[in-house]
Amino acid sequence: MKGRGWILGLALSFACGGEPAPKGGVGGADGGAEDSGGAGEGGADTGPCAEVPLVNYNNFGHSFVLHTCQGCHASTAADRYGAPEDSTFDTVEQVWAQRDRVLARAAAEPPTMPPAGGSSEDDRVRLRWWLECAEEGT
Repeated sequence: MKGRGWILGLALSFACGGEPAPKGGVGGADGGAEDSGGAGEGGADTGPCAEVPLVNYNNFGHSFVLHTCQGCHASTAADRYGAPEDSTFDTVEQVWAQRDRVLARAAAEPPTMPPAGGSSEDDRVRLRWWLECAEEGT
């Protein structure tokens, strides 16, 4: 598993160069690739997320947020364990509204969220792909 995480990390490093992608990156709601600002009209996409696999709320984000975040960050959580009231992730829109905050805590190395650990290196890479490369809101 460690080797696989390294490969995903290398792919993220290569594809995104450690820089957030412009809004409207890879993969719209219809699953098709969208221009990430790398090429002119009709040209090949050469933006920083051009080689990143399609990762969005439907194929990754929902499950990640449900299993990794909503124990404390759901509006219905019995005990939020100190999670701020303004950090509720019941919808994809709520996650995207706090995109930078989520990336800084849950996708960091080492991550500070969730506080007891739990997210794998591979999932942190996918989280970055989703919130840095997907079309906002997807």
